[in-house]
Amino acid sequence: GILQLRVTHNMAEPGCIELANCSYEFEVPASESLAWVEALAQHGNMPVLHWDRPMPWMSFSEDPVGDPVAFYNERLPTELRTYVDAYAAAFSVGGGYLALTPLDGSRRAVKPHFVVGGEAPVGNECDSMAPDQVFSVDLMGDALPQSFTLGSTYLNFVRYMVARLQPAYLALGIEVNLYEEHCKEHPGAFDDFAALYGWVYDQLRADGVQSPIFATFTLLDLMDFDENNCQGSADLMACDSPRPDFASLEPTACFPINRSSVDALDQGDRLDILALSYYPDLLHSSVEDDAMIMQPGDSTGDGPCIGMIHLADVPDPLNHLDRLGWDKPMAFAEIGAHSCPVPVYFPPALPGDNALVLVLPGSPNRQAHYMSTILEAATAHEMPFVVNAFLDDFPPIAPFAAQEGVMPASLAALFNAFSCMGLRDEQGTAKSGLPWGIP
Repeated sequence: GILQLRVTHNMAEPGCIELANCSYEFEVPASESLAWVEALAQHGNMPVLHWDRPMPWMSFSEDPVGDPVAFYNERLPTELRTYVDAYAAAFSVGGGYLALTPLDGSRRAVKPHFVVGGEAPVGNECDSMAPDQVFSVDLMGDALPQSFTLGSTYLNFVRYMVARLQPAYLALGIEVNLYEEHCKEHPGAFDDFAALYGWVYDQLRADGVQSPIFATFTLLDLMDFDENNCQGSADLMACDSPRPDFASLEPTACFPINRSSVDALDQGDRLDILALSYYPDLLHSSVEDDAMIMQPGDSTGDGPCIGMIHLADVPDPLNHLDRLGWDKPMAFAEIGAHSCPVPVYFPPALPGDNALVLVLPGSPNRQAHYMSTILEAATAHEMPFVVNAFLDDFPPIAPFAAQEGVMPASLAALFNAFSCMGLRDEQGTAKSGLPWGIP
């Protein structure tokens, strides 16, 4: 399958600054969703909906009267109803994967509330997500904020989406171990999330839902990968320096394993699949004698080299999945690797410091290599599905966007972390050499 995300922007070149029209979109407009899901269906054999939009909390804050689908269809904003209708049509072929989550994109807080043309914040980072937790929403102009109970509201939403899409696979949380990591200084925060997950799981089973139910986890965090612990600090070398002879790295040092989030959600045997989010470029490993290239802070990503960091051969975590000690099915819920170099802008850390641009490696061969290893692991472990993150490439956002304050450097870096990962190029032409197929 393929996630429904389609990123477009006009910040690969600085011309948008003069025109004052720098912009981006993260998904297709709802009105184009039906045509988009038809395009996705041509490159995968499993429909996928990964809910990354704000949540229409107030539409589901009341229990239904009469037919639940008709009740909530009336309460949903037209834009979201059109969006859901398109995916209901796509899922009608059967075998689909639906991923829902109460977590926002940062995996630190409750999703914001959907409002037409924007969103309204909900709560604070690391607030309790216990089922009985009540949140307020300021609907931009209402005299008093409106409130909803997290557990019952989320359950109403999940039940509605299950009724509409009839998924074969259902995730109730996305990259949930990041929430555990981000909120580790807030005792009980992840325990409350696990309680919410378990409560919704039990309610769905009582409803008669038979599909596997689970959450997704970032693989490298489950493996407890830490670059410094694995390979030590990286050395900045001269631009023409030869690649050094790296010592062989020990897998047990690179992947000591942290299963605490998995174990919390699997209490009572409530985690039916271990679904993994895996972006192997985050290993910063060499594939083709790769290096990270440092450039001056005013570079557009193709400036002169002022230093380089050669990358070591990090052990492949996919060769060590057995160390997770998981004896139920696994799947790849999202994957992606760069087919182009990716510039990352670092503003001055202190007054007087210089800004820098670090160009991370990416190439068609590197993308094909990682996709091959992922599909081979999926076959070896008899995984029921693999989901690529993007159908189409989008180019990296050039450093000028952060240099000129068009967007924060951290946001530009987040976008660029997913650039050039498509099965097709920016023009929609299928890439040659990718082993994409049924694992």
